[in-house]
Amino acid sequence: MTDDNENNEAEHANEDAMARLKERLQAIGLPRLAISTGIVAAVGALVSILATGEDAPTVDAESPAPIEPGIALCHPDLFTTANGCTTIAALEKGELSDVLAPGVFPGQAITMISSNDDDAAPREVETCATFAPLKRAGWGGLTSSDMRREAQMVRVCGILLLAARGSLTADAVPMSAELWARIDGETLPDLGEAGFPTDHGVRKDQDPRAWSASTETLAGRFVDIAMADFNGDGSAEHLVEWTVIAKGGTLAARGFGTVTPGSAAFTIIDPFSD
Repeated sequence: MTDDNENNEAEHANEDAMARLKERLQAIGLPRLAISTGIVAAVGALVSILATGEDAPTVDAESPAPIEPGIALCHPDLFTTANGCTTIAALEKGELSDVLAPGVFPGQAITMISSNDDDAAPREVETCATFAPLKRAGWGGLTSSDMRREAQMVRVCGILLLAARGSLTADAVPMSAELWARIDGETLPDLGEAGFPTDHGVRKDQDPRAWSASTETLAGRFVDIAMADFNGDGSAEHLVEWTVIAKGGTLAARGFGTVTPGSAAFTIIDPFSD
Protein backbone atom coordinates (compact mmCIF):
# COMPACT_ATOMS: atom_id res chain seq x y z
CA MET A 1 0.00 0.00 0.00
CA THR A 2 1.40 3.43 -0.93
CA ASP A 3 1.78 6.34 1.48
CA ASP A 4 -0.96 8.22 -0.42
CA ASN A 5 -3.39 5.33 0.04
CA GLU A 6 -2.56 5.11 3.73
CA ASN A 7 -3.09 8.85 4.15
CA ASN A 8 -6.42 8.68 2.29
CA GLU A 9 -7.61 5.83 4.50
CA ALA A 10 -6.57 7.72 7.62
CA GLU A 11 -8.43 10.83 6.44
CA HIS A 12 -11.57 8.80 5.71
CA ALA A 13 -11.32 7.16 9.13
CA ASN A 14 -11.07 10.56 10.82
CA GLU A 15 -14.01 11.87 8.79
CA ASP A 16 -16.11 8.86 9.77
CA ALA A 17 -15.08 9.27 13.39
CA MET A 18 -15.95 12.95 13.36
CA ALA A 19 -19.37 12.18 11.84
CA ARG A 20 -20.06 9.63 14.59
CA LEU A 21 -18.82 12.07 17.22
CA LYS A 22 -21.09 14.79 15.84
CA GLU A 23 -24.07 12.43 16.07
CA ARG A 24 -23.23 11.67 19.70
CA LEU A 25 -22.88 15.35 20.61
CA GLN A 26 -26.14 16.20 18.87
CA ALA A 27 -27.85 13.43 20.81
CA ILE A 28 -26.96 15.16 24.09
CA GLY A 29 -27.72 18.65 22.82
CA LEU A 30 -24.17 20.05 22.94
CA PRO A 31 -24.45 22.09 19.71
CA ARG A 32 -27.15 24.25 21.31
CA LEU A 33 -24.44 26.31 23.02
CA ALA A 34 -20.87 27.30 22.33
CA ILE A 35 -18.38 25.22 24.26
CA SER A 36 -15.18 26.02 26.04
CA THR A 37 -11.65 25.59 24.69
CA GLY A 38 -11.09 22.76 27.14
CA ILE A 39 -14.07 20.82 25.82
CA VAL A 40 -12.97 21.37 22.22
CA ALA A 41 -9.57 19.90 23.02
CA ALA A 42 -11.16 16.90 24.68
CA VAL A 43 -13.44 16.35 21.67
CA GLY A 44 -10.43 16.40 19.35
CA ALA A 45 -8.73 13.72 21.43
CA LEU A 46 -11.80 11.50 21.10
CA VAL A 47 -11.61 11.49 17.31
CA SER A 48 -8.55 9.25 17.19
CA ILE A 49 -10.15 6.84 19.68
CA LEU A 50 -13.29 6.53 17.55
CA ALA A 51 -11.29 6.18 14.33
CA THR A 52 -9.02 3.40 15.57
CA GLY A 53 -11.56 1.59 17.72
CA GLU A 54 -9.28 1.77 20.75
CA ASP A 55 -10.77 1.67 24.20
CA ALA A 56 -11.34 5.02 25.83
CA PRO A 57 -8.79 5.93 28.52
CA THR A 58 -9.77 5.14 32.06
CA VAL A 59 -10.37 7.92 34.58
CA ASP A 60 -8.74 7.56 37.96
CA ALA A 61 -10.31 8.75 41.19
CA GLU A 62 -8.31 12.00 41.23
CA SER A 63 -9.26 13.09 37.70
CA PRO A 64 -11.82 15.90 37.37
CA ALA A 65 -15.42 14.89 36.73
CA PRO A 66 -16.62 15.01 33.09
CA ILE A 67 -17.91 18.43 32.03
CA GLU A 68 -21.66 18.45 31.45
CA PRO A 69 -22.72 20.12 28.19
CA GLY A 70 -24.43 23.47 28.35
CA ILE A 71 -24.34 26.41 30.72
CA ALA A 72 -25.47 25.57 34.23
CA LEU A 73 -28.41 27.75 35.31
CA CYS A 74 -29.02 28.00 39.06
CA HIS A 75 -31.84 29.75 40.91
CA PRO A 76 -33.16 28.73 44.33
CA ASP A 77 -36.63 30.16 43.61
CA LEU A 78 -37.15 28.74 40.14
CA PHE A 79 -35.78 25.24 39.67
CA THR A 80 -37.03 22.15 41.49
CA THR A 81 -33.80 20.15 41.18
CA ALA A 82 -32.03 19.11 44.38
CA ASN A 83 -29.28 21.72 43.98
CA GLY A 84 -31.48 24.35 42.35
CA CYS A 85 -29.60 24.08 39.05
CA THR A 86 -30.42 22.94 35.53
CA THR A 87 -29.25 23.59 31.96
CA ILE A 88 -30.85 25.30 29.00
CA ALA A 89 -30.89 21.93 27.22
CA ALA A 90 -33.01 20.47 30.03
CA LEU A 91 -35.37 23.45 29.93
CA GLU A 92 -35.80 23.20 26.16
CA LYS A 93 -36.07 19.42 26.06
CA GLY A 94 -39.23 18.91 28.12
CA GLU A 95 -42.13 20.68 29.72
CA LEU A 96 -41.11 23.73 31.73
CA SER A 97 -43.42 22.52 34.48
CA ASP A 98 -41.12 19.52 34.96
CA VAL A 99 -38.20 21.76 35.93
CA LEU A 100 -39.77 24.95 37.27
CA ALA A 101 -41.28 25.34 40.71
CA PRO A 102 -45.09 25.60 40.87
CA GLY A 103 -46.40 29.08 40.12
CA VAL A 104 -43.20 30.30 38.46
CA PHE A 105 -44.56 30.04 34.91
CA PRO A 106 -48.14 31.01 33.97
CA GLY A 107 -50.57 28.12 34.07
CA GLN A 108 -52.75 29.64 31.35
CA ALA A 109 -52.36 31.72 28.22
CA ILE A 110 -51.94 35.47 28.46
CA THR A 111 -53.57 37.96 26.11
CA MET A 112 -51.13 40.43 24.61
CA ILE A 113 -51.80 43.60 22.64
CA SER A 114 -49.54 45.80 20.55
CA SER A 115 -48.48 49.20 21.85
CA ASN A 116 -47.52 50.31 18.33
CA ASP A 117 -50.34 49.06 16.12
CA ASP A 118 -53.91 49.82 17.19
CA ASP A 119 -55.26 47.64 14.39
CA ALA A 120 -53.35 44.52 15.44
CA ALA A 121 -55.61 41.84 16.90
CA PRO A 122 -54.86 40.61 20.44
CA ARG A 123 -52.78 37.43 20.64
CA GLU A 124 -53.09 34.49 23.01
CA VAL A 125 -49.60 33.49 24.19
CA GLU A 126 -48.51 30.36 26.04
CA THR A 127 -44.86 29.70 25.14
CA CYS A 128 -41.56 31.58 25.17
CA ALA A 129 -41.21 30.99 21.43
CA THR A 130 -44.34 33.10 20.83
CA PHE A 131 -43.85 35.50 23.72
CA ALA A 132 -40.29 36.66 23.01
CA PRO A 133 -40.79 38.22 19.53
CA LEU A 134 -43.99 39.94 20.64
CA LYS A 135 -42.33 41.34 23.76
CA ARG A 136 -39.41 42.51 21.64
CA ALA A 137 -41.88 44.27 19.32
CA GLY A 138 -43.50 46.17 22.19
CA TRP A 139 -46.48 43.97 22.98
CA GLY A 140 -47.76 43.68 26.55
CA GLY A 141 -50.47 42.16 28.70
CA LEU A 142 -54.04 43.31 28.11
CA THR A 143 -55.46 43.16 31.65
CA SER A 144 -53.87 43.39 35.10
CA SER A 145 -53.98 39.59 35.31
CA ASP A 146 -52.27 39.33 31.93
CA MET A 147 -49.62 41.79 33.13
CA ARG A 148 -48.89 39.63 36.18
CA ARG A 149 -48.53 36.57 33.98
CA GLU A 150 -46.43 38.61 31.56
CA ALA A 151 -43.98 39.35 34.39
CA GLN A 152 -43.70 35.60 35.01
CA MET A 153 -42.91 34.96 31.36
CA VAL A 154 -40.37 37.79 31.27
CA ARG A 155 -38.52 36.09 34.11
CA VAL A 156 -38.37 32.58 32.64
CA CYS A 157 -38.14 33.44 28.94
CA GLY A 158 -35.54 36.10 29.73
CA ILE A 159 -33.26 33.54 31.36
CA LEU A 160 -33.66 31.20 28.36
CA LEU A 161 -32.83 33.97 25.89
CA LEU A 162 -29.77 35.14 27.80
CA ALA A 163 -28.44 31.64 28.39
CA ALA A 164 -28.82 30.82 24.70
CA ARG A 165 -26.56 33.76 23.86
CA GLY A 166 -23.85 32.65 26.25
CA SER A 167 -20.69 30.68 25.59
CA LEU A 168 -18.89 28.51 28.10
CA THR A 169 -15.42 29.71 29.08
CA ALA A 170 -12.56 28.36 31.12
CA ASP A 171 -12.43 31.31 33.54
CA ALA A 172 -15.77 30.84 35.32
CA VAL A 173 -15.44 31.33 39.09
CA PRO A 174 -18.04 31.59 41.87
CA MET A 175 -19.41 34.96 42.93
CA SER A 176 -17.57 36.34 45.96
CA ALA A 177 -17.98 38.99 48.64
CA GLU A 178 -14.73 40.53 47.43
CA LEU A 179 -16.20 41.06 43.95
CA TRP A 180 -19.39 42.61 45.31
CA ALA A 181 -17.32 44.94 47.52
CA ARG A 182 -15.56 46.33 44.42
CA ILE A 183 -18.82 47.11 42.58
CA ASP A 184 -19.91 50.74 42.63
CA GLY A 185 -23.34 50.80 44.27
CA GLU A 186 -24.42 53.61 41.95
CA THR A 187 -24.33 51.14 39.04
CA LEU A 188 -26.78 48.80 40.78
CA PRO A 189 -30.47 48.92 39.72
CA ASP A 190 -32.65 51.45 41.51
CA LEU A 191 -36.20 52.76 41.73
CA GLY A 192 -35.97 56.16 40.11
CA GLU A 193 -34.13 58.52 42.44
CA ALA A 194 -33.91 55.92 45.20
CA GLY A 195 -30.79 53.84 44.77
CA PHE A 196 -27.92 52.21 46.59
CA PRO A 197 -24.90 54.17 47.83
CA THR A 198 -21.39 53.55 46.56
CA ASP A 199 -20.69 51.56 49.72
CA HIS A 200 -23.75 49.37 49.25
CA GLY A 201 -22.94 46.56 51.68
CA VAL A 202 -24.13 43.65 49.52
CA ARG A 203 -23.93 40.54 51.71
CA LYS A 204 -24.46 36.81 51.37
CA ASP A 205 -28.06 35.63 51.70
CA GLN A 206 -29.20 32.32 53.18
CA ASP A 207 -28.98 30.62 49.80
CA PRO A 208 -25.41 30.34 48.45
CA ARG A 209 -26.47 31.79 45.08
CA ALA A 210 -28.27 34.83 46.53
CA TRP A 211 -26.97 38.16 47.82
CA SER A 212 -28.83 41.07 49.38
CA ALA A 213 -28.46 44.78 50.09
CA SER A 214 -30.52 47.17 52.18
CA THR A 215 -30.90 50.90 52.83
CA GLU A 216 -33.48 52.87 54.78
CA THR A 217 -35.74 52.94 51.72
CA LEU A 218 -34.74 49.97 49.54
CA ALA A 219 -34.23 46.23 49.75
CA GLY A 220 -32.31 44.50 46.98
CA ARG A 221 -31.79 40.82 46.15
CA PHE A 222 -29.31 39.53 43.58
CA VAL A 223 -29.24 35.91 42.41
CA ASP A 224 -26.13 34.62 40.63
CA ILE A 225 -27.78 32.49 37.91
CA ALA A 226 -24.83 31.51 35.72
CA MET A 227 -21.35 32.43 34.61
CA ALA A 228 -20.36 32.43 30.95
CA ASP A 229 -19.44 34.83 28.16
CA PHE A 230 -22.67 36.74 27.58
CA ASN A 231 -21.27 39.75 25.69
CA GLY A 232 -18.97 38.02 23.21
CA ASP A 233 -15.68 39.34 24.59
CA GLY A 234 -14.27 35.88 25.32
CA SER A 235 -14.33 36.29 29.11
CA ALA A 236 -16.96 35.14 31.58
CA GLU A 237 -19.48 37.37 33.30
CA HIS A 238 -21.95 36.57 36.05
CA LEU A 239 -25.58 36.58 34.92
CA VAL A 240 -27.62 38.05 37.78
CA GLU A 241 -31.34 38.41 38.38
CA TRP A 242 -31.99 41.49 40.48
CA THR A 243 -35.04 42.53 42.49
CA VAL A 244 -35.41 45.94 44.13
CA ILE A 245 -38.31 46.68 46.47
CA ALA A 246 -39.32 49.95 48.17
CA LYS A 247 -39.59 49.47 51.91
CA GLY A 248 -43.02 50.36 53.26
CA GLY A 249 -44.53 50.59 49.79
CA THR A 250 -45.63 48.58 46.77
CA LEU A 251 -43.12 49.82 44.21
CA ALA A 252 -40.79 47.06 42.98
CA ALA A 253 -38.78 46.14 39.92
CA ARG A 254 -37.03 43.02 38.64
CA GLY A 255 -34.64 42.41 35.78
CA PHE A 256 -31.28 41.03 34.71
CA GLY A 257 -27.72 42.24 34.72
CA THR A 258 -24.16 41.07 34.31
CA VAL A 259 -21.23 41.45 36.67
CA THR A 260 -17.80 41.54 35.04
CA PRO A 261 -15.12 40.35 37.49
CA GLY A 262 -12.19 42.25 35.97
CA SER A 263 -13.79 45.69 36.01
CA ALA A 264 -16.26 44.94 38.83
CA ALA A 265 -18.94 46.52 36.64
CA PHE A 266 -22.65 45.85 37.07
CA THR A 267 -24.50 46.27 33.76
CA ILE A 268 -28.28 46.09 33.48
CA ILE A 269 -29.37 44.14 30.40
CA ASP A 270 -32.67 43.55 28.61
CA PRO A 271 -33.10 40.01 27.22
CA PHE A 272 -35.70 41.25 24.74
CA SER A 273 -33.67 44.06 23.20
CA ASP A 274 -32.21 43.64 19.73
